[in-house]
Amino acid sequence: MSNATPLYNLRNFGSLLGRVLTNFQDLFVQTAIISGQGEQKKENPFMKRKFSWLIACIIGLGFNSNVYAQNAGEIDAVLNRYAKDLGDHFVVLVHQDGKEIYKHQHGEMKLESQEPIAHSSTWLSAAMVMILVDEGKIQLDDPVAQYLPIFASYSKSYITIRHCLSNTTGIDYDAKMSKLLSKKKYENLEEEVNDIASKRDIKAKPGEQFYYGTVGITIAARICEVVTKKTFERLIQEKLLRPMAIRKTNFQTDGMSAVNPATGGNSSALDYVRFMSMLLNQGNANGKQILSPASAAELLKIQTNAPSKYTPTELTGFGYGFGNWTDNSNGQTNIVFAPSLTGTWAYVDKDKKRSAIIFTRKVVDSDLKRNMYQQIRETIDLAFPK
Repeated sequence: MSNATPLYNLRNFGSLLGRVLTNFQDLFVQTAIISGQGEQKKENPFMKRKFSWLIACIIGLGFNSNVYAQNAGEIDAVLNRYAKDLGDHFVVLVHQDGKEIYKHQHGEMKLESQEPIAHSSTWLSAAMVMILVDEGKIQLDDPVAQYLPIFASYSKSYITIRHCLSNTTGIDYDAKMSKLLSKKKYENLEEEVNDIASKRDIKAKPGEQFYYGTVGITIAARICEVVTKKTFERLIQEKLLRPMAIRKTNFQTDGMSAVNPATGGNSSALDYVRFMSMLLNQGNANGKQILSPASAAELLKIQTNAPSKYTPTELTGFGYGFGNWTDNSNGQTNIVFAPSLTGTWAYVDKDKKRSAIIFTRKVVDSDLKRNMYQQIRETIDLAFPK
């Protein structure tokens, strides 16, 4: 079962209908005044033009409503075709200028259903780092050793916070070592980051090689804890999530292991779209300035052109930012997205001021994912071209 609502169509219809009714009211008032004055009947060019406009609007109301409903129906058809691939339980939500224009709830999944968001967590964590940049507690080009002296002890003095956010630390991501460390259950970020500093070698000069992974954002999250003397989970709740009235998002663990700022987030479709809408609104949400306009812009652009040592197949050819990717395949940079590498795929269109998410709990086949999500996005663009 799906529940799709093309709210953009209803808003357009309601807005135009309101204008029609207002003009009818003005028209009747003017007619009554003329009649009350006992004037002789005569043709009024202004009234004639107004009647023509009203008739055109009435015709347009039906036409536009049918066109938009048809286009929204095309989105539904595409989603129904991919329903099995998306796990039969998913949500598609689209906001424009911070307002809902379309939603599709399929199966048991609802707008506020909370699910793990895997790698889409990194964009949220990067935003938390940028809040501390705004507060003057850290700077992007500060060496991490300034806050975590252990990095200097292991010849990693040149790594900066910017390198961490852009996955260009140069720290080795040896498969065997990564597998060994990932099996270890860390009690906190301090313990995990100390292992990164002491047990992983530098394989490339910081800033000169891109390797998609979890190391950089983990280091950055630990720096956040050091400068604020608060746990990362508490910090992101206080500084980012609660001020936006986001209730279904957290980085909670079982209480016995370290928080995972890279892939450990839980969220809902509605929460994540609100977060992206805040970025599009120059860091403002519900009248509250969460991020400075400069920091919001920093989270919406490509941050590195370094040669890639590792990029997931479905993301090859895209540019990486701070926890997100930019589709620059056609020379444009208006589409910025944060795929979870499981199933959820969130994106913004900077030109249209549009934020959208395909939210699912299923691990989607990587060979299918890129083309499927691109087709869904293109269908949404056709339905709502502006």
